[in-house]
Amino acid sequence: STGQSSPSLSAMPGTLTLSVIEAKDLAAKDDNGKSDPYAECTIGSIRKKTKIIYKTLNPKWNEDLVYEVPKDVPKKILVSLWDDDEGEDPDFLGQVNIELSPSDLQKGEVFQQWLNLEKRSRRSHVSGSVHLRISYQPDKGTSSATTPAPSSNTLATSTKTIAPDHRASLKISGNNVSDVLSGALKISSGNANLVK
Repeated sequence: STGQSSPSLSAMPGTLTLSVIEAKDLAAKDDNGKSDPYAECTIGSIRKKTKIIYKTLNPKWNEDLVYEVPKDVPKKILVSLWDDDEGEDPDFLGQVNIELSPSDLQKGEVFQQWLNLEKRSRRSHVSGSVHLRISYQPDKGTSSATTPAPSSNTLATSTKTIAPDHRASLKISGNNVSDVLSGALKISSGNANLVK
């Protein structure tokens, strides 16, 4: 580690696809020994749901939830599974929290794996696991490490040709200092104040 902070997600708007593939061995919440599970997936303030699969503990959704990732998106994904109760409050079946780093998002497909469902409190009755896949496509023209190039009409004033702390390392003989400096002034038209 270099000690430098990683570029934040704010530098990488794009499209994140969360594929909710299936779950297995879920807790039975209904009187018939089954559940009617669906997944609720939250990224930042954006919440999406899968369809409900009725009367099963091993649902297969195979659904892709697509998120347009804004500049201020948090890097945490919460996937919660619920048992639908037809108009009543749903029963909690378990959840997983996924933390993404900017380097993860550069890989295209971040991961595909089974994750064990976790409780949200000590009283939660949870069992089973969920199979998820996450992929990410950065917007065209964006990069995690660079900012867009300035337009041609601002290039001259935003480019610094001589940094103040580099001038001391220049070795110039006394006879041609004025020639070198006048040349530098012509090259860096918007940066004459950098040359003393």
